[in-house]
Amino acid sequence: MSDGLRTVAKTVAVPLSAIDRLAASDAVAETLAHTRRVVEDDIQTVAIPTLIAGGRLHAGLADADTLRDIGR
Repeated sequence: MSDGLRTVAKTVAVPLSAIDRLAASDAVAETLAHTRRVVEDDIQTVAIPTLIAGGRLHAGLADADTLRDIGR
């Protein structure tokens, strides 16, 4: 589990075991599958969209460090 997820779990006072169970659940798998179908079939995205945040343009996939630093 990532340090960021550990921090979120502590902040919202949710046991890490509960997050692990939810992440492995059928509900999460179904939600991700539905989202993928919407993006690929309905929206027909062919590229990772550009992210405009923190006063900067982030073309393509932004890594975790970039996302963490936005707004600081």
